[in-house]
Amino acid sequence: MYASGICCPWKSDRTKLPRPPYAFSNALNFRIVGVQVPTIEELQLQPIPIIAVVDDDPGMCDAIAELVEVLDFDSARYTSPEDFLADLADRRFDCVVSDVRMPVMDGFELARHLARIAPTLPVIFVSSIDDETTYRNVERAGGIAFLRKPLDIDDFQRCIVQALERA
Repeated sequence: MYASGICCPWKSDRTKLPRPPYAFSNALNFRIVGVQVPTIEELQLQPIPIIAVVDDDPGMCDAIAELVEVLDFDSARYTSPEDFLADLADRRFDCVVSDVRMPVMDGFELARHLARIAPTLPVIFVSSIDDETTYRNVERAGGIAFLRKPLDIDDFQRCIVQALERA
Protein backbone atom coordinates (compact mmCIF):
# COMPACT_ATOMS: atom_id res chain seq x y z
CA MET A 1 0.00 0.00 0.00
CA TYR A 2 1.02 3.55 -0.60
CA ALA A 3 1.22 5.98 2.28
CA SER A 4 -2.22 7.21 1.30
CA GLY A 5 -3.63 3.73 1.89
CA ILE A 6 -4.37 3.01 -1.79
CA CYS A 7 -3.69 -0.57 -2.71
CA CYS A 8 -1.20 -1.21 -5.48
CA PRO A 9 -1.90 -4.81 -6.61
CA TRP A 10 1.17 -5.17 -8.87
CA LYS A 11 3.60 -4.03 -6.19
CA SER A 12 5.58 -6.90 -4.74
CA ASP A 13 8.04 -4.91 -2.66
CA ARG A 14 6.97 -2.03 -0.41
CA THR A 15 9.98 0.10 -1.25
CA LYS A 16 10.29 -0.35 -4.98
CA LEU A 17 7.62 -0.28 -7.72
CA PRO A 18 8.17 -2.38 -10.85
CA ARG A 19 8.53 -0.71 -14.21
CA PRO A 20 5.17 0.09 -15.77
CA PRO A 21 4.10 -2.34 -18.51
CA TYR A 22 4.31 0.22 -21.35
CA ALA A 23 6.13 -0.15 -24.63
CA PHE A 24 6.53 3.19 -26.43
CA SER A 25 6.90 3.08 -30.20
CA ASN A 26 6.49 6.83 -30.84
CA ALA A 27 5.05 9.88 -29.15
CA LEU A 28 1.52 9.24 -30.45
CA ASN A 29 1.33 5.46 -30.30
CA PHE A 30 1.96 3.27 -27.32
CA ARG A 31 0.65 -0.02 -26.15
CA ILE A 32 0.03 -1.44 -22.75
CA VAL A 33 1.16 -5.03 -22.69
CA GLY A 34 -1.77 -7.07 -23.98
CA VAL A 35 -3.84 -4.02 -25.04
CA GLN A 36 -3.37 -2.26 -28.36
CA VAL A 37 -4.22 1.44 -28.29
CA PRO A 38 -5.12 2.76 -31.75
CA THR A 39 -3.07 5.45 -33.41
CA ILE A 40 -4.64 8.78 -34.27
CA GLU A 41 -4.92 7.67 -37.89
CA GLU A 42 -6.84 4.57 -36.82
CA LEU A 43 -9.37 6.52 -34.81
CA GLN A 44 -12.54 7.32 -36.67
CA LEU A 45 -14.98 9.82 -35.31
CA GLN A 46 -18.35 8.21 -34.85
CA PRO A 47 -21.31 10.57 -35.12
CA ILE A 48 -23.40 10.78 -31.97
CA PRO A 49 -26.80 9.16 -32.62
CA ILE A 50 -29.70 11.59 -32.86
CA ILE A 51 -32.90 10.48 -31.20
CA ALA A 52 -36.10 12.25 -32.27
CA VAL A 53 -38.60 12.65 -29.44
CA VAL A 54 -42.21 13.16 -30.55
CA ASP A 55 -44.75 13.94 -27.83
CA ASP A 56 -47.66 16.40 -27.89
CA ASP A 57 -47.10 17.33 -24.23
CA PRO A 58 -44.21 19.87 -24.29
CA GLY A 59 -43.18 19.07 -20.70
CA MET A 60 -43.03 15.34 -21.35
CA CYS A 61 -41.24 15.92 -24.66
CA ASP A 62 -38.58 17.98 -22.85
CA ALA A 63 -38.26 15.41 -20.06
CA ILE A 64 -37.74 12.50 -22.46
CA ALA A 65 -35.31 14.52 -24.59
CA GLU A 66 -33.30 15.46 -21.50
CA LEU A 67 -33.20 11.80 -20.49
CA VAL A 68 -31.88 10.98 -23.98
CA GLU A 69 -29.14 13.59 -23.50
CA VAL A 70 -28.26 12.23 -20.04
CA LEU A 71 -27.67 8.90 -21.79
CA ASP A 72 -25.10 10.66 -24.06
CA PHE A 73 -27.20 10.83 -27.24
CA ASP A 74 -28.32 13.93 -29.09
CA SER A 75 -32.03 14.69 -29.16
CA ALA A 76 -34.42 16.58 -31.37
CA ARG A 77 -37.75 17.62 -29.84
CA TYR A 78 -41.06 17.68 -31.67
CA THR A 79 -44.48 18.39 -30.20
CA SER A 80 -46.28 17.08 -33.28
CA PRO A 81 -45.67 14.23 -35.70
CA GLU A 82 -46.29 16.63 -38.59
CA ASP A 83 -43.35 18.83 -37.53
CA PHE A 84 -41.14 15.76 -37.24
CA LEU A 85 -42.11 14.49 -40.70
CA ALA A 86 -41.42 17.93 -42.17
CA ASP A 87 -37.88 17.85 -40.70
CA LEU A 88 -37.21 14.23 -41.67
CA ALA A 89 -36.23 15.13 -45.23
CA ASP A 90 -33.56 17.58 -44.06
CA ARG A 91 -32.10 15.88 -40.99
CA ARG A 92 -30.58 12.55 -40.06
CA PHE A 93 -32.18 10.61 -37.22
CA ASP A 94 -31.09 7.28 -35.80
CA CYS A 95 -34.16 6.46 -33.73
CA VAL A 96 -37.60 7.87 -32.90
CA VAL A 97 -39.23 7.86 -29.48
CA SER A 98 -42.92 8.57 -29.96
CA ASP A 99 -45.92 8.98 -27.69
CA VAL A 100 -48.82 6.74 -28.65
CA ARG A 101 -51.75 9.12 -28.21
CA MET A 102 -51.48 12.50 -29.88
CA PRO A 103 -54.07 14.70 -31.61
CA VAL A 104 -54.39 14.69 -35.41
CA MET A 105 -51.85 11.88 -35.96
CA ASP A 106 -51.15 9.25 -33.31
CA GLY A 107 -47.85 7.41 -32.86
CA PHE A 108 -49.04 4.37 -34.81
CA GLU A 109 -49.96 6.46 -37.83
CA LEU A 110 -46.56 8.17 -37.59
CA ALA A 111 -44.90 4.72 -37.61
CA ARG A 112 -46.88 3.74 -40.71
CA HIS A 113 -45.65 6.89 -42.49
CA LEU A 114 -42.09 6.10 -41.42
CA ALA A 115 -42.40 2.54 -42.71
CA ARG A 116 -42.97 3.99 -46.19
CA ILE A 117 -40.45 6.84 -46.23
CA ALA A 118 -37.74 5.64 -43.79
CA PRO A 119 -38.19 1.88 -43.31
CA THR A 120 -34.94 1.37 -41.41
CA LEU A 121 -35.66 4.06 -38.80
CA PRO A 122 -36.54 2.28 -35.53
CA VAL A 123 -39.46 3.53 -33.44
CA ILE A 124 -39.84 3.18 -29.67
CA PHE A 125 -43.34 3.85 -28.37
CA VAL A 126 -44.03 5.37 -24.96
CA SER A 127 -47.38 5.85 -23.25
CA SER A 128 -49.03 6.07 -19.87
CA ILE A 129 -51.65 3.64 -21.19
CA ASP A 130 -50.63 0.04 -20.70
CA ASP A 131 -53.14 -2.44 -22.12
CA GLU A 132 -53.21 -5.42 -24.46
CA THR A 133 -54.60 -3.38 -27.37
CA THR A 134 -51.66 -0.97 -27.18
CA TYR A 135 -49.18 -3.85 -27.22
CA ARG A 136 -50.84 -5.36 -30.29
CA ASN A 137 -50.84 -1.99 -32.05
CA VAL A 138 -47.14 -1.52 -31.27
CA GLU A 139 -46.38 -4.86 -32.91
CA ARG A 140 -48.55 -4.08 -35.94
CA ALA A 141 -46.92 -0.67 -36.37
CA GLY A 142 -43.45 -2.24 -36.34
CA GLY A 143 -42.29 -0.70 -33.08
CA ILE A 144 -39.00 -1.88 -31.62
CA ALA A 145 -40.29 -1.47 -28.06
CA PHE A 146 -43.08 -0.14 -25.89
CA LEU A 147 -42.32 1.56 -22.59
CA ARG A 148 -44.75 2.80 -20.00
CA LYS A 149 -44.47 6.33 -18.62
CA PRO A 150 -42.83 7.22 -16.33
CA LEU A 151 -39.81 5.73 -18.04
CA ASP A 152 -37.32 3.52 -16.25
CA ILE A 153 -33.89 4.85 -17.26
CA ASP A 154 -32.27 1.41 -17.54
CA ASP A 155 -35.08 -0.01 -19.70
CA PHE A 156 -35.07 3.13 -21.81
CA GLN A 157 -31.32 2.97 -22.39
CA ARG A 158 -31.49 -0.74 -23.24
CA CYS A 159 -34.26 -0.09 -25.80
CA ILE A 160 -32.35 2.76 -27.44
CA VAL A 161 -29.18 0.69 -27.71
CA GLN A 162 -31.09 -2.25 -29.22
CA ALA A 163 -32.83 0.08 -31.66
CA LEU A 164 -29.52 1.61 -32.74
CA GLU A 165 -28.00 -1.86 -33.23
CA ARG A 166 -30.89 -2.85 -35.51
CA ALA A 167 -30.73 0.32 -37.58
